[in-house]
Amino acid sequence: MNKLEFEYLNLKANEIQNSFAKQDLSKLKTKEEVYKAYIAYLKKKITKETGGKENKVKSSGLSKTERRQRIKNR
Repeated sequence: MNKLEFEYLNLKANEIQNSFAKQDLSKLKTKEEVYKAYIAYLKKKITKETGGKENKVKSSGLSKTERRQRIKNR
């Protein structure tokens, strides 16, 4: 069950990343701007999917660099 949940989460993450990448990102000049825009995009997606309720996202335990590397490698 855990393996299937992990696979589902990876598919969902890829879906969200691909939809973000289809936006016009030409105005963003640095990696930091892209990361900030992606964070804002994720927050909007989470809010939309939770019906506008505030949910605190638990930390994955990964450092900022590790999270960025995972995003970059997808």
